[in-house]
Amino acid sequence: MIVHSLTPAHYTTARHRPAMRTDRAQIHGFADDNAIRKRALATCQCAQVGISIYWRGAVPNVWLPCVPTGTRTRIQLTMITIHHSPLSRSTRVVWFCEETGIDYRLETVEMFSAAMKRPEYLAINPLGKVPTIEDDGFVLWETGAILQYLDAKYGHGQLIPAAHTREGALARQWMEYGENPLTVIMGEIVAHGGALPETRRIPALVDRGSDIAGELVDVVEAALEETSWILGDDFSAADIMLVFGMMIADHLGYVTDNTPRLRAYLDRAMARPAFQKAVAL
Repeated sequence: MIVHSLTPAHYTTARHRPAMRTDRAQIHGFADDNAIRKRALATCQCAQVGISIYWRGAVPNVWLPCVPTGTRTRIQLTMITIHHSPLSRSTRVVWFCEETGIDYRLETVEMFSAAMKRPEYLAINPLGKVPTIEDDGFVLWETGAILQYLDAKYGHGQLIPAAHTREGALARQWMEYGENPLTVIMGEIVAHGGALPETRRIPALVDRGSDIAGELVDVVEAALEETSWILGDDFSAADIMLVFGMMIADHLGYVTDNTPRLRAYLDRAMARPAFQKAVAL
């Protein structure tokens, strides 16, 4: 097991985000609420009154009201577990957590290995794939669902606008496009073109994918005509979903001199520190 990031992530709304990083050991392990309150007050310069604490199992979660905006700040003292294969779809979940500061640890499983088909793993993901997350006993798989869950519960909508807004609808549109058809088609070309054992390859999927891959790339090239990111000026989870598929497209030679906006888009995304951290794990 690889354990990553023992520093708790701290959350506020977008209107107010004080610097609140501290060592997990400074909060985790306190035996009584008063000690937690004292540490929380020392941690957040803007928190002055009304600290409330609730317990999930043996680990406290602390809510701090932020003055003067009146918004609440949550210190995440529990870690989600991400079942992860390097440079696979689960990289999106790691990248998302790095962007938002969500505390996590990794359980690494080799792609296409027998470990993915062990009974204990199939018990949490019946498909025997990644990503899967565990959050205090709650299990979830499928990347898009995971990102929406994490953003709603821990990210306060940092990277996925509210579903009832036009921006939220567009975010979900591009998140879905980033997985299927984009990543599905590009992934089939790679997998059935050589990554899978020969006995499992289906050549017809390579032929089908090759016929439409260029069109899928051109759709994103056109959408980036006047924007830095797929939703405009702000980076979002839709970019995380798209970039993974576009990296495969680039590997296959579909990102060319004829798609200059897409090349610049990938360069911007891959220069982000959170991306670089995620792909290194």
